[in-house]
Amino acid sequence: MEAGGLLVKDVKLNTNTVHIQIRFNRIRKLKTKNSVRDVPIVGPRLETLRDCLARHQTTAPDTPLFTKYGRDGGMDAISALLRGVIRKRLKITDPNLVPYSSRHTMKDTLRTLRTPEDIQHRILGPGSKSDADGYGDGNPLAYLQEVLAKADVLDNWGL
Repeated sequence: MEAGGLLVKDVKLNTNTVHIQIRFNRIRKLKTKNSVRDVPIVGPRLETLRDCLARHQTTAPDTPLFTKYGRDGGMDAISALLRGVIRKRLKITDPNLVPYSSRHTMKDTLRTLRTPEDIQHRILGPGSKSDADGYGDGNPLAYLQEVLAKADVLDNWGL
C-alpha cells in the first residue's frame, strides 16, 4: 500500500543509493510518523521502477507514480489486484495468505539474515524508533541496501 501511494518525486534515482521516500501525502496515509522512511531499491525492482518513472518524464513531481491507484479508492484497488495475483496467478488458496503477508515474509527474511532490529524498522516501517536513541538519521542507506541485496537472493532459510 505504501508503494502504491508513491509520487513521482518520491523516487530518487540520481543518488548514490537509489531509493524511494515513504512520506505522508494526499494519496495514502501512514500509520505513524515512524513510518516515514527511505528504502533502497535493489534487484529486478530497480529496472521496473526506472521503466515506470520513464513514463512520467513530463509530469509534475506531485503526480502519482502509479496513476491507476493514485486516487480515492486506489488502495482498495491495489489490495484487490494483489489478492488476485495470489489466488489466480500463483494459485495459492490458503485464506491466511493475503497481500500484507509479504511484509511478514520480509520480516522473516531479515531475521534469517540476523539483521539488527533497528535496520529492520528502517526497511519495514512501523516499530520503535531505536536508531541512535532518536538522534540523527540512523543507518546510511548503503547499509540498508546491503541488507536488501542479501534478502533479494536468499533462497535457503536453513530449514
